[in-house]
Formats: sequence, structure tokens, C-alpha cells
Amino acid sequence: MVKFMHEGIEEQEGNLQEEELEFALAALDDSLPEVENPLQEINLGIEEDPRPTFISTLLEELVKNEIIALLHDFKDCFAWHYHEMPGLDRGLVEHKLPIKEGYLPVKQVRRRMSMET
Repeated sequence: MVKFMHEGIEEQEGNLQEEELEFALAALDDSLPEVENPLQEINLGIEEDPRPTFISTLLEELVKNEIIALLHDFKDCFAWHYHEMPGLDRGLVEHKLPIKEGYLPVKQVRRRMSMET
């Protein structure tokens, strides 16, 4: 149990409001949530040049087999390496952070997301 003091509406009267909150320490809350949709790895390449992709294990067996067959039929439509995409402008695939000379990038604090959302 941790007590926090914060300034609330009563601040105008010179009082501080006290609250007791229960919480898990952020350092102890590093567990990953259970995966809701487990994935199955499908290799569309060969052993020397693997080309992994993933499909849901929750699919019906008939649908899963049809998707796997479709992926194998159209595996030449996917690119796993940059050299497989000739003519593609690098500006579309490269991330750049334009910072004016003489300035430092703004460093923001890490924001933790709720595990429930």
C-alpha cells in the first residue's frame, strides 16, 4: 500500500488531499500477455533459404490447408530481402529522422501501456 499526496480542488483552501493506492511496481510487471491467437510457422522457401510466414493455428484444418497451398502458389509475389525488390525507391523503405544541425532530438519518457487494452 502506498500513500500519495496530490494537490486537488482543495488546494485553494491550502489543504492537500491524501489517497491510498494499491499498484504493482512497474519493474515487476514485465510479464508478457498470453497470445490470443497462436501462430504456426510455414516455410515457403527451402532449407538453405528459408522464407517463413505465419498463419493462425485456430483456423479449421480445411481452411488452413487451402491457405498454405495458396501461399505456396504465390510465394514469388513476396519479398524477403531488399535485393528482391528492384526499382523500389529506397526513400519508401528507409526511416530517416531529419534533425536540424545544431539541435538535439527530443527525448521523451517511456510510456507504459495497460496490459488490459
